[in-house]
Amino acid sequence: KTNSRLWRMYDGWDRLGAERQATTRASAAAFMAGLPAAARGWAVGE
Repeated sequence: KTNSRLWRMYDGWDRLGAERQATTRASAAAFMAGLPAAARGWAVGE
């Protein structure tokens, strides 16, 4: 029984890590998508 509890805990952490990784990847993609526009604005002097 202890083993299954540990496994459930590990599974929960694993899912949490996957969600955090997906969030990080999404924000990184949004950041990269915003970079060209930001660079253009900076070059123009905004």
